[in-house]
Amino acid sequence: MDNKKKIIIISAIGATIITLTTVLISVFVCFHKWSDATCNTPMTCEKCGETKGEVLQHEWVEATCKEAKHCLHCGLTDGEPLAHTWIEATCEKAKTCSVCNATEGKPLGHSVKNWKITKQTSCSADGEQVGICDRCKKECVEAINKLPHTKSNWQVKKDFIINSDGTVTAGTEAIVCVVCKAELETREYTAELTISQKNAAICAYDEINFWHCGPSFLIYSVLLDIENYPLEDAKFVVAHISVDWDEQAVLFAKENAEGSSRGSLVDEMNYYGFTKAQIDKALKEVGY
Repeated sequence: MDNKKKIIIISAIGATIITLTTVLISVFVCFHKWSDATCNTPMTCEKCGETKGEVLQHEWVEATCKEAKHCLHCGLTDGEPLAHTWIEATCEKAKTCSVCNATEGKPLGHSVKNWKITKQTSCSADGEQVGICDRCKKECVEAINKLPHTKSNWQVKKDFIINSDGTVTAGTEAIVCVVCKAELETREYTAELTISQKNAAICAYDEINFWHCGPSFLIYSVLLDIENYPLEDAKFVVAHISVDWDEQAVLFAKENAEGSSRGSLVDEMNYYGFTKAQIDKALKEVGY
């Protein structure tokens, strides 16, 4: 047998011996994994169950209001929790244990018989009253709730507008408090036009561009006398069309100022339905 074969055989035998040795050690020798001792058991191997040392002695924690006497290690209890040492409730604090601060019930609350109003209440602000507690003698301040609002009827806040094509742009109306003027409710405010009202509005927009007159002239002379619309319809549409009457006064004055004295221009503008304020503003605009 050559040397190479001898080496292979010896290596195989060596490996077998090592493997068998490892198996025997693992069977007959325990590499312990110890768990800690408790009040009931000493240190114990989790693999083989072997023990060493002694069990622990109970380490007692004295009883309190919340917990009975108990062992710090195993939780074993002895007896019952202690009784609370109560401090009676006051106006501001509930019944309280002086040892553990546990509470029972609610504070008594202040007892004031004689209040003095220091701030009158209204529907927009709370009031205030001050008094001395009959029990603890502390000064107490208490809010007085607001009064209920006094509601008005529906009031127009923004009027609806009749447009030049006879359509209507809605406005708004509101219920307000008659005392503090706060808006309590709002809703859309509009109108359904009759054929006469719609046509009268379209006509009014056309005519105002020609006449540049005031509202009364547009109602009585144009829509009523010339165009034969009913008076109520004429008044209704002129009250709701979008026309700047100050601007119409200026346009009228510019068109009619040439060759007219101040007095004659004033007379004309009065005839065409403008107010004194509108006339004064227009005359100033044209230089009179």
